[in-house]
Amino acid sequence: MKIVIIGNNDHKGGLIVHYEYLAKFLKNNNFELFCININNSGYSIFDCEEVKEYSIPYKPISIIDKIAKLLKVLKCSIRIRKFDPDLYISTGLGYSNIFIAKALKSSTFKIQQEVIFDATLDNFRKNIIKTFDVVAVQTESMIDNFKLNVSKNIKVEYLPCFTRSMISPSNSINIKKNHNINLSYFGRLAPNKGLTEFLKNTKEILLSEQITLDIYGKGNEYTNIKNTIEKYSLGQNVRLRGYYSDEDFPNLIYSYDALILPSLYNEGLPLVLLESMFYGKPVFASKMGSIPELSKECHGIYISEFDKHNQIKNFSEFILKLRSNSFDSKSIKKVHDEKFSNQSFEKVWKNMLKSPKQYFKN
Repeated sequence: MKIVIIGNNDHKGGLIVHYEYLAKFLKNNNFELFCININNSGYSIFDCEEVKEYSIPYKPISIIDKIAKLLKVLKCSIRIRKFDPDLYISTGLGYSNIFIAKALKSSTFKIQQEVIFDATLDNFRKNIIKTFDVVAVQTESMIDNFKLNVSKNIKVEYLPCFTRSMISPSNSINIKKNHNINLSYFGRLAPNKGLTEFLKNTKEILLSEQITLDIYGKGNEYTNIKNTIEKYSLGQNVRLRGYYSDEDFPNLIYSYDALILPSLYNEGLPLVLLESMFYGKPVFASKMGSIPELSKECHGIYISEFDKHNQIKNFSEFILKLRSNSFDSKSIKKVHDEKFSNQSFEKVWKNMLKSPKQYFKN
């Protein structure tokens, strides 16, 4: 089978991790593969003769850049049409993804992956419904939601997103030495992640309960978070740690008691939740997207509404549970390994690839 996949590999993020893992998974399973990499660096995943690759600019700045990108998309469309794929998989939303899909023959089966739980019928989705054969959603609970809020006029089925390849930390000692609770956040510093609101709502708890919170990542919400820390004198408790590398991540995440993910909107199933489960770490997360679906499977995902009253109440309960050792790391990891590991996700993908049209039967 000939397969074309298109995705962004320009920065950190769940879809970028999924796209690169998917590419390697397809290559390892001996499919004839063409990767369309959306980035500004020209970065290739493989850089080898067995896999065809083509790069499209991510975000053109000037009019000249936009014209250059259009020409590259046109050139890519011609190359892809000559490749004549059996399957086209778009791992993100973008006009380039849609344009190339339209240029393909009708014999190519076209799959659009959707990771936003509360997606609505915007211009992107209108084009997707007209252009693609099916939509693949990240979790089971997103199927009915997509049909209700976007459209019933396209087939929708579950198809998971891969996480990064997990490795055990080199430091495997029990890190609990004192009464302090050490929390962390890993990910983009974006408005939808709710960190600024979380700090405002829980400042008294953070100050009075011997809690430290280390925030890792970069993004356009950095200044607002920094100003909130200064305004409420949280500097001794909350620290902005900046960039973290994939190599550092296992030891970093293992060194904390728990993670937080107080998102406000635009969440499907955040991959950091699956990563935290691999390391047996509980998470305080918002009751939104597909997170409640995950919390039913794993007692370590402690969910809360994100309004001030409930966030304060539930965060206090979460801290009490941490202090009383109510979360069992082994059982958290067991749920991950059985239902949410890349190995379990590969089985779903292999089943789909046997007969894509049959798989998307809804």
